[in-house]
Amino acid sequence: MLEGFYNAVLTDIFAEYSTNFVRSAIPNTITLLNLSFGCLGIILAFNDQLEWAGACVLFGGLMDFFDGLMARLLKSPSKIGAQLDSLADIVTFGVLPSIILFQMIRISNGNYFDEFSSLGFQEIALSALGLAYVWGAAVRLAVFNVDDEQSLTFKGMPSPAAAVFVASIPMILGFQFSFNFYALLDAESMNWFVGMFHLDAYDQFLIGTLRNTNFLIATSIVLAILMNLRLEFISLKFKNFSWKENRFKYLFLILGLLTLLYGWAHLVIITPGTLTIEWSSISIVMILYVLLSLIQLSTKKNEISS
Repeated sequence: MLEGFYNAVLTDIFAEYSTNFVRSAIPNTITLLNLSFGCLGIILAFNDQLEWAGACVLFGGLMDFFDGLMARLLKSPSKIGAQLDSLADIVTFGVLPSIILFQMIRISNGNYFDEFSSLGFQEIALSALGLAYVWGAAVRLAVFNVDDEQSLTFKGMPSPAAAVFVASIPMILGFQFSFNFYALLDAESMNWFVGMFHLDAYDQFLIGTLRNTNFLIATSIVLAILMNLRLEFISLKFKNFSWKENRFKYLFLILGLLTLLYGWAHLVIITPGTLTIEWSSISIVMILYVLLSLIQLSTKKNEISS
């Protein structure tokens, strides 16, 4: 009789353990895929494939979204899963974007293919400013892990959003314009490229800006600061679905979707005379995210003061 009782207890314990293991294994596996995309992106970034390194950030972002979603659906949140998620995020949304910025700054200075040992202090120091981004991301993720106030809101720009903006830079240059952005682009070659591919003013502005050293350094520093501002940024976690409490979330989703649809509409609908933004629609969505977050903050302050 006792033997049957023990067997029943052991069976129940094993069944519960197996169920919990499967429930946690699924989101944790997705988290590890996020980490894998981060590692693959780093490899690509050091092998003249910066546009695909940027794409790895996007794929990692999808995995980061789905691991949390699966954990909630399977009701399997865990401390280990949360720590694993942060470890994956620091690689995919911290180290990888910082390396992309480091490499892009070297490209903008025209010394990408030079031996690192032959570079002077100024060239190395300029490129190293791209690493300011990973400082910001590391601090941001560490604070997020111990901050109980960020369960439904974000204090500071989320590292995935900042990483997506960085990732869009080489993707725009490589996928949208399909030219060798690794070589220094002087005025003569730029004029040839403009004439050959009939680039409009927007295209020329994008190329000039995204290949500008000052812009790239500013991107690294500004994003590091935004990630650590103790200001509330829009979170897509919903406590309820009322318009009043979530209007800025809905506005971001609507405007973001419309921007992406407009960016790729020319592939389906030919509309002569309209601006073609394609891959730059991704960076525009991230700019919209920051602006709407700041407007949301200002609106809440006005509501409290009134």
